[in-house]
Amino acid sequence: QVGAGVSGSGWKKAAHGCAMGSLSKTQTVAETRDWLASTGSDAYCVMEKMDGSSLALRYENGRFVQAITRGDGETGEDITRNAARMRFPKEIKSPYTGWIRGEVMLTKQDFATHFTGYKSLRNAANGTMKSHDGIGCEHLTVFVYEFDASSGNKSDSLRLARMLGFDVPQYSVCQTADQVAAYYDDYCKKREGLPYEIDGLVI
Repeated sequence: QVGAGVSGSGWKKAAHGCAMGSLSKTQTVAETRDWLASTGSDAYCVMEKMDGSSLALRYENGRFVQAITRGDGETGEDITRNAARMRFPKEIKSPYTGWIRGEVMLTKQDFATHFTGYKSLRNAANGTMKSHDGIGCEHLTVFVYEFDASSGNKSDSLRLARMLGFDVPQYSVCQTADQVAAYYDDYCKKREGLPYEIDGLVI
C-alpha cells in the first residue's frame, strides 16, 4: 500500500522444524586435539565449513516445498520463492519428508561474472537470497550437509545427499587426531584454489 511504513525485511517469519544451532570452535591444533580426545570416538568426519548463509529446505514425499533462513535458530524467514530459483534438486528420487540443512553459496566464477558490484561472495549471496525480486538467485547453489531425520553418522548423510543429486562439501573420514591435523594442513595449502570460499573445517 502506497505510504505504508516498511516493517522488517518483508519476508514472512516461519518456525524451524528442527533447531538450527551453531558450532563450537577451536582456534589451535592443540585445542582441537584436546576436543578430539574428549569425544572418545574412533573416527571423525571432517568437512569444509562453507562460508555462505544457512538455509533449511523442507521436502514432502521427495518434493521441495519450503525454504527458511537460519534466523535465530528457532525462527527464520520463509524465502521459498527465491530458493525455488537456486541450484539444488527440487525433486529427489526418495519419498523423504522432512528438513534438509544446507548453505547458500556463490562460486568465485559466478561472483566474478554476475556480481561485480559486491565486495564479498558471502555478502552477495546473503543479499541476493533475500532480495524481493529474486534476481540473481539462479546463480546461487545450495550445498547440503544434514538431514533432520538421518540415521548413522555424518558421512552417511553426505553420501546420501550426493546420491540424491545435491552438491555437498568435500569431506574425509579420519581415524586419528594426526589424520585430522594432516587434513587441516592440506586445506591450508589448497584453500585459496577452491572454487568457493570456506571459513574453516567442521569435525
